[in-house]
Amino acid sequence: MTSLADLARRLSRKTETGRAIRLSPEDLKLLVASGAYAALQAAAVEELKVRCLQHDEASLSTSAEISASTGAPTARTSKSSGTTMNESVSAALAQARAMTRTRD
Repeated sequence: MTSLADLARRLSRKTETGRAIRLSPEDLKLLVASGAYAALQAAAVEELKVRCLQHDEASLSTSAEISASTGAPTARTSKSSGTTMNESVSAALAQARAMTRTRD
């Protein structure tokens, strides 16, 4: 039976040498029971938060000036393949438009 001290010693050795370690199911249970897995998950969440914040900061403009990319929309637009309607949606849209038209 592996103890937490044994696992810590093995991890320490492998960390020092930069080698891989094989964890048994019992080793994993010890890591979860010790809170190490929860700490890893919390660290991963924090890393994702930092990445998202960095991405948001990079995508925000720090200038109040209008750039060419924020000008008026052009008349030429295109649809991506993911936004084309299938026949049933097109038919439903046509029916809804017909129902809402005012009769002269």
